[in-house]
Amino acid sequence: MKENEEKKFAIIEESKEVRISVPDLSPKRISSRTSGIMLNLRKNQKEVTKKAPKKKVDPEIQKLISILNEPNSGKEWTQVINEKNITIYKKTLPDCPVIIIKGVALFEGIPYDIMWKALADANLRKSWETLFLNFESVETRPDGTELIYYSMKAPFPVQDRDFLQRKTVLHDYPAKGQVLLHFVSVESDKKPPLKKYVRANTMVAGYLIKELSKFPLRCSISLVNQVDLKGSIPKYLINMFAANGSRDWVNSYKEGCIKLLAQRNIQN
Repeated sequence: MKENEEKKFAIIEESKEVRISVPDLSPKRISSRTSGIMLNLRKNQKEVTKKAPKKKVDPEIQKLISILNEPNSGKEWTQVINEKNITIYKKTLPDCPVIIIKGVALFEGIPYDIMWKALADANLRKSWETLFLNFESVETRPDGTELIYYSMKAPFPVQDRDFLQRKTVLHDYPAKGQVLLHFVSVESDKKPPLKKYVRANTMVAGYLIKELSKFPLRCSISLVNQVDLKGSIPKYLINMFAANGSRDWVNSYKEGCIKLLAQRNIQN
């Protein structure tokens, strides 16, 4: 019994030597530690912000936006067509014989989504396009762009033209509620040039679609087009055709949108 009491006493004495480290939880100390943590978080956040890469915008798309934003009232742009709901301008560049066409058309009663789908979907575009033929989606790339191919019938004895373009569709760009479609010529082994065609060069082309109002429903489409048809066609003939061709294209496009809207209403 005495031996057990001595062991018990020894255990009690030994436990007195055990020291437990408890952090200082006083309000002052907590506030100091919290401030330090927040400073480190802010520092790390700044470092991440500094190192974050800037979003790159395709310079070809920037070029299209720049042309769309140029004031039409300036000396560089000449109005060539001014009709109900459609206005078209042309611009001559000192270092390039091919003019740039820019225009805007107003559509009433046609929804915004019908307008961009009619342009973006190659199969839908076949149903209304009259200026261009043989629309084909060649490839959809990992970055979301698409290669499209089509041809254009030329009057005798001029050789027919064909086009191979990279198409980019950007929603909510350059502003929310807008759709930008950009086209530029590219080369690809999947669609090499054919002898029966002259491969045209799309220097800059695109469309910007906006919804202007819901009641009444009104949308607009702005267009830019600079295309070198290549070959032996005199540039002045190409330039003469460009403005009227753009007007005729807009009218065909509008009729196509009306037909697509009617088909959707029937299906619904």
